[in-house]
Amino acid sequence: MRHAIRTASAALSATALLLCTTAIPASASTDVANGTFYTSDLLNGYGELNDPTIGACYTLTPLILSASNQTDATAVVFSDPYCTVAGFRVDPGNTTTFQLWSVRFTRS
Repeated sequence: MRHAIRTASAALSATALLLCTTAIPASASTDVANGTFYTSDLLNGYGELNDPTIGACYTLTPLILSASNQTDATAVVFSDPYCTVAGFRVDPGNTTTFQLWSVRFTRS
C-alpha cells in the first residue's frame, strides 16, 4: 500500500512539474525592452539597466534624481522599492527628474 501511494505521489509530482514547465509561454521569459535605462544619483553618479525584462520590478537606489528611458518600451517609475507607490510613465526617448526608487517596463 505504501509503495502504491509513493508511486502515485511521484507520478503526480512529475505531471505537475511538466505542466509548470509547459504552461509558461517562451515569449514571457524573453520579452525585453531593447535599449538602456539611464539613472543619475547623488552618491554613485550614473547607472544603467541594459535590455531590462518587461514586467519585472527593478529596485534602484533611493537617491536617484533623474532617469532617461532610451529603451523601446514604456518605463513606469515609482517612489518605493516595490513598484507600487506613485507610479508614472516615462515614454521611450523621454527623461524624468522625479526622485524614483524602482522601475517596471511595459509594452503600452
